[in-house]
Amino acid sequence: MRDRNFDDLAERLKTRVYGSPKGRLRMDLLKEDLLAAVPGIDGPEALSVLDAGGGMGQVGVELARLGHRIVLCDISNVMIREAVARFRKEKLDDRLTVVHGPFQDLARNRDRSFDLVLSHAVLEWLADPRSAIGDLAACLKPGGHLSLMFYNQNALIVHNALKGNLKKIRDGCFAGQKGSLTPQNPLLPDHVLYDLAAAGFSVDRMTGIRVFYDAMPHEVRKKLTYEDILDLERTHGRREPFVRLGRYIHVIAHHQGGPTS
Repeated sequence: MRDRNFDDLAERLKTRVYGSPKGRLRMDLLKEDLLAAVPGIDGPEALSVLDAGGGMGQVGVELARLGHRIVLCDISNVMIREAVARFRKEKLDDRLTVVHGPFQDLARNRDRSFDLVLSHAVLEWLADPRSAIGDLAACLKPGGHLSLMFYNQNALIVHNALKGNLKKIRDGCFAGQKGSLTPQNPLLPDHVLYDLAAAGFSVDRMTGIRVFYDAMPHEVRKKLTYEDILDLERTHGRREPFVRLGRYIHVIAHHQGGPTS
């Protein structure tokens, strides 16, 4: 298994995720978390931000609008082109540096030059997702923050149970088929939290992303406004037990030092 390159999936990702209500929910909840939990994100000083596996740059451009400097790293040429075009359209390309390659290569340099590292919907597409948390830590300045969003295996268990796919649950085989938008390595929250602690992180905030939306029948979604659903997600998705049932889980943590220092 290799780290997934999105050259062949970029167009489908743009229309089926980013161009849909589920993508909008993900983005809105992410932005709320970042503004609430990352010190200095809305302050006068520019932060140095690594967008590790930054894809089309949707989050990076939002932070560039706030005045921050973005290094976007990705292995997909297609995704990088989309990101550069997005920044250029917003006249923010002077705040963008692009690195075409794996973010793990940056980690090997251990220059610890970033105030904030973003890793959103990346771990679950890696061949070895759990070791990548240490790589992300290696890029941070002492006391720097990590914004980590990962695909949650708990939610897949619930989803498959509701559909009667009990064999899949018994086998523990949740990887998507080749060429699909279902990730190859969904993660258990307890494993991620363990790996964060082992890498020297302390968690500041956790949010379940799309706890309720993905479980709603289509006819129910049609009866509700987007604002109703967003309010439901933000009200309940940041407290247990709902956090650990989100389709994704977003964690903001700060690095305290430790094994990767």
